[in-house]
Amino acid sequence: MNRSNWKRAHQDITEVFNRLNELSLIALQKAGTTQSDGFSDCVELYNAQQLNQDAFLGFCFYTGQDEKRAKKTSELPLAIWGSPEGDDKATETIGQLVVDIFTDSGFTVEWNGSSKTRPILYLHGYSAK
Repeated sequence: MNRSNWKRAHQDITEVFNRLNELSLIALQKAGTTQSDGFSDCVELYNAQQLNQDAFLGFCFYTGQDEKRAKKTSELPLAIWGSPEGDDKATETIGQLVVDIFTDSGFTVEWNGSSKTRPILYLHGYSAK
């Protein structure tokens, strides 16, 4: 993915992440280096914001490693987790919400609907919608 395509894609991804944050999700870009770092960053932000546990839906993020991979392969995997316990049903509900919002924003997303897999944004030949 060339630099200008990534820049355009990143701007649009940022807009979607802002929408996700407005929906009682914690959505972070470049959250740490690894998925473990990303989950830690989300938990830290959750604790700092003292969010209403009843209204809180979950997490969506990608890591610095994911961003590097996206710049090389044009595929950006997203980590998801559903509140309150991270069980399969809650995580799958959050995953579908994330997929729907990205799709509605013009992105191509592949995901099999399982909490065991990550939705992937396909940015091949991305141009702003």
